[in-house]
Amino acid sequence: MPAFLKVKPERIPTIIWASALFGVWLPTYLPQATVGVQAEVVAHFSPFTIGLMFALYGIALVLARIPIGLLGSLVNQKKLMMIGLSTTCLGLLIVPLAPHAISLFVSRIFLGIGTGFWVIYTVFYVQHAASTKGEAMAKISLAYGLGITLASLMGGIIVNYWGWLAPFWFGAGMSSFSFLLLYFLPNTDTNSQTSFSGKKVLTLLLNKQLLIVSFIAMVAFFVAFSTIWGLSQNYAYNTFKMSPLWLGVLAFAAVAAYTVSMRSSHWVREKLGTKRALSLGLGVLGVATFLVPSAQNMMTLYFLHACMGTGLGIIYPILMSLSIEQETTSYSQTEAMGIFQSVYAVGIATGPFLSGQLAETFGIKSVFLINGVVVIISLVFTQLLFKQNGNL
Repeated sequence: MPAFLKVKPERIPTIIWASALFGVWLPTYLPQATVGVQAEVVAHFSPFTIGLMFALYGIALVLARIPIGLLGSLVNQKKLMMIGLSTTCLGLLIVPLAPHAISLFVSRIFLGIGTGFWVIYTVFYVQHAASTKGEAMAKISLAYGLGITLASLMGGIIVNYWGWLAPFWFGAGMSSFSFLLLYFLPNTDTNSQTSFSGKKVLTLLLNKQLLIVSFIAMVAFFVAFSTIWGLSQNYAYNTFKMSPLWLGVLAFAAVAAYTVSMRSSHWVREKLGTKRALSLGLGVLGVATFLVPSAQNMMTLYFLHACMGTGLGIIYPILMSLSIEQETTSYSQTEAMGIFQSVYAVGIATGPFLSGQLAETFGIKSVFLINGVVVIISLVFTQLLFKQNGNL
């Protein structure tokens, strides 16, 4: 390889961060702000079918994340990340290349699998970053937050000017660019090629702290993918007749708040303690979700979604950090992160599916009311878990 293409070791975290931003999160979420309305208006999907479409993303995550997490310690991590980018690119290209209703389903499956490789990015970045584990987790989470924030606004603008298929083309181009970034990355796996240990996985599955934080994350993402990244866009379209541009602004309001609060979650945890920080985040998320049907205008809807994003952003990095804090080796950290992300992906899968059924049976307002109640119940349950198991 020519000398000018060689990447210095200290540049590796930056390359990984940029690849995660432009290769995983921006492309995956560019269509997200409008794809629900696209499915309703163009493909004529019912609320139940829209919920099923969104659920396929989570189902793919559930099926992919634990195997990917295990492979992260057995296979070259650079190769795994490149496979993930290729999968994401394929999931985006299939919609414009085969513009049929079924392509929306297939696309969600491939995008879910591609996002499953995020566990590799997370652990790889933490291993190479010159900072503490908590700080490194917050920084790589920022790539995720910034990516989905920009994608939310950009997706609405792109659809407004170039049509429903344009975000898929743009996203495929970004994934291809990130593939080239990773291609020139040196092979610097820090993990030893440890053989698979079923006993170690079983030990992790019985780890109380990992199970508790995974449960909290599952509930939070159950609600988030039922609303913010689910039926919120359809609710806004049918209630306030929002154009694709303003749907993008709605998603941006939620996700921008999510990103900002993720960046400050480490500080919130230091000031309030783990228990109070998680309680604050869950409380804000639950109350704001419950109040969405009471919104009388677009500005109130934007504000409530910003509050939802804030609550989610406070708890997510804390939960990620808690999921691996007790593990000392890169191998066990990769496994623990894979289990954590697979468990909360159950919420990503079941949330849209069940909420689609609710919307079709009781109306779309019921989605927000019931999801708000679910978060408040989980908050009480979390308090009981803390009382039984002590502060995490």
